[in-house]
Amino acid sequence: MKKAKFVIGLMLVLAVLMPVQVFAQKTIVLRLAETHPKGYPTELGDEEFARLVKERSNGRIVIEVYPGSQLGQEKAVIEQVQFGAIDITRVSVSPVAAFVPKLNAFQMPYLYRDEAHMWNVLNGDIGKDLLASL
Repeated sequence: MKKAKFVIGLMLVLAVLMPVQVFAQKTIVLRLAETHPKGYPTELGDEEFARLVKERSNGRIVIEVYPGSQLGQEKAVIEQVQFGAIDITRVSVSPVAAFVPKLNAFQMPYLYRDEAHMWNVLNGDIGKDLLASL
């Protein structure tokens, strides 16, 4: 009984002495690399994505957008994503194929009959296999 009171008392003291910062949520900052310049449609999409993430996370997650290849060209950006210097990027298939050769197949012209055929392939087993290889 005496030991239980001591443990409970110790826990209360520790709880009171713990800094409030332990309970505060830290802001998560993510870096998004974009090769196109500011104002380009994909860059505008990146900005909107960043805005929505910040809004829906109540400011807990912030995405910094770096347009115009500020963080490097596509191949360099992919390498930086691999070792964690960049968190998010939007790149073309061609430079990714240097890391995942299977993706070269998607660079062939006239590969699909139409847009519906393309989405069926990408959302099907072939697309899932390629996604898993990334």
